Amino acid sequence: MAGEKHFGNSLFGFNKQNVNSYIENLIKEFENKIKGYEAEIDRLANENRELREKYEKLAAEEERIYQEKERIAEALLHAQEKAQLIIEEAMVKAKEERNKIQEFTEKEKEKLVDIKEQIRALKTVVTNTLKKYETQLDVIVDEEADKTGKTGEGSTS
Repeated sequence: MAGEKHFGNSLFGFNKQNVNSYIENLIKEFENKIKGYEAEIDRLANENRELREKYEKLAAEEERIYQEKERIAEALLHAQEKAQLIIEEAMVKAKEERNKIQEFTEKEKEKLVDIKEQIRALKTVVTNTLKKYETQLDVIVDEEADKTGKTGEGSTS
């Protein structure tokens, strides 16, 4: 069999020196293996500690990010609500302003209609006045013509 140790024979059984040396070698091998295992255990313990530290840091970072995300979400909701209020206020103001402009436009249209009516009335007055003056001028011209015609007849004879 592999790994079996064959001891030399001596007078009363196996050679004690061979057995002791084999046992010492076994002990040294086991001690070396134990040291290797202990070193591996230490390495794994250190790696485990490092991984725990990393995990704790990542967990803390995750919590911070989650809280930041919640804060941002709240801020976005607040901003959205505020924006909605601003939009609603702007729409109300726009309606009010549109109504004011429509009222102003209607008043100005009424004023324009009144001004046009006044202009028509003024045109009528001016036209009538011009006709009156024209008639008066015609009368004056006729009277002058009659005067000059009468005085012209008497002076030529």
